[in-house]
Amino acid sequence: MYLAGMMRCLLAALLLLLGNPASASTFSTVSAGQGAKVGIVSLVGPELTIIHVGFTPFTSFNNRLPNDWGLDRTARTSTAALLRQGGYEVVDISVDASTARGIRNEDDWSSLNDTGLGRDWSGLYGKLLTDNRLAALVVLREQTMSGGGRNTYRGYGIFSGRRPELFVSVTADVIGGNPAHRSIARCVAAPIFDEKRMANQNLEEISAIDIPWAKAELGLLMQKKIAFELSSSGLLSSGSPCPGFSPDEKKK
Repeated sequence: MYLAGMMRCLLAALLLLLGNPASASTFSTVSAGQGAKVGIVSLVGPELTIIHVGFTPFTSFNNRLPNDWGLDRTARTSTAALLRQGGYEVVDISVDASTARGIRNEDDWSSLNDTGLGRDWSGLYGKLLTDNRLAALVVLREQTMSGGGRNTYRGYGIFSGRRPELFVSVTADVIGGNPAHRSIARCVAAPIFDEKRMANQNLEEISAIDIPWAKAELGLLMQKKIAFELSSSGLLSSGSPCPGFSPDEKKK
């Protein structure tokens, strides 16, 4: 898979750049007892991402499209449902604008130590856990992906390089413990599809109404990816598989 191959290199390079001696798979799992309170911070946007990486910057584009699909709500409701099925009390947690901006900019993925968090963010997340009496916090976020060169994208939609792929970069980032630590396994969810399924095959001009079938498929892909991340974190015991490529599973 084109995107999965790139992500192998990207994720390895990311760990080196962050100076993190431990890979994501070595972060401790989160422990939470039956009936424990788990919070959800949802920072997933409603826009659909359509990105094409061409041979030059002039033939590349990255469009965020309005739609009425409600997949941002799907991320939150499916996460809450999975956690309730796991026996947890689920509550919504709000963060201030500065914290939300830092998460969206992935500031909490820099200067990592063996907890999977930097010192400042470990303290900030620890305060959220303590103030809200949480056993764990699930941060639903759009992880930045690399399309090669300076091309980056996030969210969910269609990535096109040599072949078109549906993709979901929405991630259930699980934080728990005292001191606070991150627990996550990586999952690249990007299945290839036949471009003939698009009513309008000009991606630069496409709209959500040209790909109505993608709503259900992206929603299901998102739910499966979130289930895998909640299971790998230790919050769920279902052992849900990654609906794509998991670098951590490949290393085992």
